[in-house]
Amino acid sequence: MSQRAYARHRGCAISTVQEAISTNRISTLPDGQIDSETADAEWARNTRQSVPPGSRRSQQEDDIDAFGASQYNKARAVREHYQARLAKLEFEEKTAKLIPADEVKVTAFNLFRRYRDHVLNIPDRLAAILAAETEPSKCYEILSAELRKALSDFADATAEEIYSAAAAAGLRPDPLLTISQWADKYRTLSQRASAEPGPWRTDRTPYLREIMDCLSPSSPIERTAFMKGAQIGGTECGNNWIGYVIHQAPGPVMAVQPTVEMAKRNSKQRIDPLLEESEVRRALVSDPRSRDSGNTMLSKEFPGGVLVMTGANSAVGLRSMAARYLFLDEIDGYPGDVDGEGDPINLALARTRTFARRKVFMVSTPKITGLSRIEAVFEESDRRQYWVPCPVCREFQVLKFAQIRWPKGQPDKAAYVCEHCGQEIQNHQKQWMLARGEWRANPGPNWDHKTAGFHLSSLYSPVGWFSWGDAAKQFEQAQKNPALLQVFVNTVLGETWTLQGEAPDWKRLYDRRETYKLGVVPPGGVFLTAGADVQKDRIEVEVLAWGRGKESWPVDYRVFEGDTSRQAVWEKLTALLNDSYVTASGVDLPILQLAVDSGYATTEVYEWARRQGGRVLVIKGDSRAPALLSAASPVDVGPAGSKIKRGVRVWPVNSGMAKEELYRWLRF
Repeated sequence: MSQRAYARHRGCAISTVQEAISTNRISTLPDGQIDSETADAEWARNTRQSVPPGSRRSQQEDDIDAFGASQYNKARAVREHYQARLAKLEFEEKTAKLIPADEVKVTAFNLFRRYRDHVLNIPDRLAAILAAETEPSKCYEILSAELRKALSDFADATAEEIYSAAAAAGLRPDPLLTISQWADKYRTLSQRASAEPGPWRTDRTPYLREIMDCLSPSSPIERTAFMKGAQIGGTECGNNWIGYVIHQAPGPVMAVQPTVEMAKRNSKQRIDPLLEESEVRRALVSDPRSRDSGNTMLSKEFPGGVLVMTGANSAVGLRSMAARYLFLDEIDGYPGDVDGEGDPINLALARTRTFARRKVFMVSTPKITGLSRIEAVFEESDRRQYWVPCPVCREFQVLKFAQIRWPKGQPDKAAYVCEHCGQEIQNHQKQWMLARGEWRANPGPNWDHKTAGFHLSSLYSPVGWFSWGDAAKQFEQAQKNPALLQVFVNTVLGETWTLQGEAPDWKRLYDRRETYKLGVVPPGGVFLTAGADVQKDRIEVEVLAWGRGKESWPVDYRVFEGDTSRQAVWEKLTALLNDSYVTASGVDLPILQLAVDSGYATTEVYEWARRQGGRVLVIKGDSRAPALLSAASPVDVGPAGSKIKRGVRVWPVNSGMAKEELYRWLRF
């Protein structure tokens, strides 16, 4: 019969019959017809019979038949145990009893890093105390107490609560690898941020080696100042330091640019490529696109620390966190006062006070003589200069622009003339000189033995960056346009610019001197004022007598030696303020007003001035001030942020205008 007839015979759809044929459950005759008897037998034999619900076997019974009862029971127990543990983990995760592995690693690292820093700082904390002790038992007691205090930070930590690898990383001392060695091994310059992309090579800028190594943990130097010309590599030197800290010596880092906008631009153009172009740093700083990554434009979190970038024009940013490492870039571009809270450098430096092994790096091209911050720091340092040998006579010298010579109107033919042998040195020989150069120190009288200062002009710029011919060309242009001369002095020579037409002839000024006794107000003196300059280890005060027509006489000059962070030296200043000076006629004159500079020890100056009442003016130099003495800004605020009536006020003083006015007086 036909397939359709067989479907009616079976009582099913024709498609069921066709499926049975295609799966070889039933066969057909050669002509396609179906033998019903044969097909029925095949259907019964090849089709699984349905089992009544009551007699159906369970999957468990099938498993027992397949594996045996004992194996099945064992597998079932394992599965149930796994499901129970999984349920427990899910419950503990929802009830916040579980901590992600990454968080455990970071916590363990920070714990052991804190312990390590505590132990390594014990000599700094106890040196003075132990030096004063003569009894061995007392020394033992002090050391035991300090070690017990260090151990208490992690006394409750167990091996089950931390990962051994993270613990080992946290306890590992700062590596002996210097920053220059690290940069040669790990730093890659991005095409976005460098004209010479690829692996960093310190040999390209050998003068940076010693500067970077002063920032290394193994160096005793605390502050490093770099006064430089343009196109020298100072900022990249600081970026190498940041990369080193993230990778090898974690801790809180603050990087300050002149403005917040410049900080954002630096983050995009330099810091992001610094992290992205290195596998080791990329693994430490999370992808900014991930949720809760801790990686934003102005903040980069990494195990053991955080990098915060801000601008010197933001007081909030400068006091946002404590920092072990502080990078101050282009400090001569910082404002004189930020939001009425004082000098931005002092605000930033205050963030490092609690760290015994802090590092501060200050970089800038200088600007105006007497107002330049980088020049002031450099003068307090050991004042190093880079000496290079002559390729001809091998004598060492500091490169000076006066030794560059060229035919008139042909600056591209400029050559350097050795000051020893007089031979010409071509620009392409500069790299040979740089590779054999050395830094030589010339400490000033104010050197504190913790500050290293480096001065370098653009004449040292490597071959291919800025040539001696470029310097000669800029100088010729500056001769035609005097406005460009300051730019040349600042950015090429790396020196401060002295304002024109200032001081009168010294001989005429010397001839106008008068003879009178110091400590006595000369005839014509009507009232007294004083000015105080605060330094780290002293306060210097000058007392002036004033007469008609702005005539003045220096009456006294005092130097109060002492740590200005302590009260004793301020008590000496108070005594002077309350003292009086006798006139030639025998009348005692008190000091009517005393002006004190708040550029250093700002907090101590405010506290002292607050106690003296209206007789003290707190001043602060500000080159941007519109007048010699501008309107005062209140700096004392109450709990709600409101200004305190009769609180301390800071008077901005434009010292440049003050000098100009003084010189005008002296020329009469």
